[in-house]
Parts: sequence; structure tokens; C-alpha cells
Amino acid sequence: MMISAVIEKARLYCKHCDKDTKLPDEAVNINSRFNCDDCSRALTLICTFCESKISHLRNMYMHLKRGCKIVAPRFPCTKCSYKAKERTNLRRHIENKHSVEKCPECGEKISTYADFLRHQAFECNYQINLDSLVGVLRCNLCDYFTKIKCNLSSHMRSAHKR
Repeated sequence: MMISAVIEKARLYCKHCDKDTKLPDEAVNINSRFNCDDCSRALTLICTFCESKISHLRNMYMHLKRGCKIVAPRFPCTKCSYKAKERTNLRRHIENKHSVEKCPECGEKISTYADFLRHQAFECNYQINLDSLVGVLRCNLCDYFTKIKCNLSSHMRSAHKR
């Protein structure tokens, strides 16, 4: 089932020979990689729908099952028009866009973490205690904070150039 789905919807390509090859019809291992008959270099699987380049048969199967643009989102949000391909993405969307919290200082209802930070910075006297937040990364040179490590690195490069 898994291999036949990939055989129908993907093609093999050798970038060195600039040549397409069909996937073999005989049984192959799901972890298989394929080599070019002419140059013996590794072939790349290419999705025939979106042209994504993927090296392993198993990863192409997962791409066709979940990631390709032909896959319709199966999990609709009950509060807006958003639809997700995976349940975890829907859960993350709801947490980020639809969870309502009250400001501890003024009681205003705030729907997202970003809105809370905006509210705290510009509309309210409430000062957030960063030490109480789990997983928050702080800049040791200014008041900047984030939960994402690469954002802190980017901040350090742009705001504190040496």
C-alpha cells in the first residue's frame, strides 16, 4: 500500500545526469534509496504534484499523506475558518489564536500571548514577571524576551551589533 502510493505519485530523478527514472514495480524496502543506473549516484524522489524533492521512500510517503498541497486539511477550527492537516497544528492554532486570558492588573480579556504582551507594553501598568514564565529566553543586554531560541539569536545580531 505504502510503496504503491509512492510509485503512482512520485518520480525518480538524477540531478547529475538530468534524467528521470521510473520507480521499480517490484517490491522494495520502505527505507530504500535508489541509485542512478548510469552514474551510480543517489536518485531523488520528486513529488509529481508539488515538485518537492525527497531522498527516502518513507519520507515521500509521509509527504504524500500529510505535507503535499494536494492533501486537504482534515481538522477544521470551530471558531474560525482555519483548517489544519494535522491535529497538533489545530491544537497549536487554538492555543495561539483563541485562548482567552484576563489581565491580572486591569481584568481585560486578551485572546493571545502576543496580544497580552502588546497590552502589557502599551495599554496597561501591569509588569509581567518573566521569571515566572516557563521556557522564556531573555536578552542579558536589554528587556527583550522570547520563547524561541533563533529569535533571541536574531535579536542579538540586529539589536546589539558590535
